[in-house]
Amino acid sequence: PFEWLNLIGLASYFDGELRSNVEFGRTTNATPGAGLIFCNGVVPQLLWSRKIRTSVLPLFAVCMAVNVGMWLERFVIVVTS
Repeated sequence: PFEWLNLIGLASYFDGELRSNVEFGRTTNATPGAGLIFCNGVVPQLLWSRKIRTSVLPLFAVCMAVNVGMWLERFVIVVTS
């Protein structure tokens, strides 16, 4: 979150209003942003449970969710650039 504020601040300082609006839209877009935070922030917290770490199917589900989150992160970077 702090790096996004830094991007918005630097964009408004150096590049003007247009770049600032682009950075603000990139960081606050709800569709990929919510999935990104859920898949890369919330789902990996399940790995604190020994039951999930030691069984194959839940561990695979966590891995796939993180994979989707990484894809969403790249989507946000590439599509909004």
